[in-house]
Amino acid sequence: MWWIIILGLIVFVMIKFASDNHEQSNAVAKQGGMRKKYKRLVDFVLAGNEKAQIMREDGTSLTVGCVSPGVSTYFDIIQGFGDVEIIWHTKSVIMGNHKLKWNFNEFYDQDKMIEKINHDIEAEKPVRGAYKTFHKYGILIFNFRRGKGAQQDW
Repeated sequence: MWWIIILGLIVFVMIKFASDNHEQSNAVAKQGGMRKKYKRLVDFVLAGNEKAQIMREDGTSLTVGCVSPGVSTYFDIIQGFGDVEIIWHTKSVIMGNHKLKWNFNEFYDQDKMIEKINHDIEAEKPVRGAYKTFHKYGILIFNFRRGKGAQQDW
């Protein structure tokens, strides 16, 4: 008898989650989709490297980044219920793997999001000062020092 009640609750929660997720996806679609809603963030990351591209997109998430020999860097932009989560991943033969996360209100100023992201990536100890090292080895990476996502010529 109890297992029927527990199973019923599990099914209810799953249906409710699916319904809410569908509703969230529709809300983002009404705002023009992830590319349009987070255009400033997406443009910032795409400008960081000439090989950067949108790698994956669905109704509530977007992955932007690039892969080069020896290093990959990408950002996941994930729409939540009232917030946006941004996850930065970098995998490098030389510098190792790094990951940072940010959560912002979905309507927070995207330029301020970019400032915070730049600051935190710059403060990541193993990454600090690595830009010249990466360039020395000819590896394409994102450069966040200029604040516009543009590549730096060393």
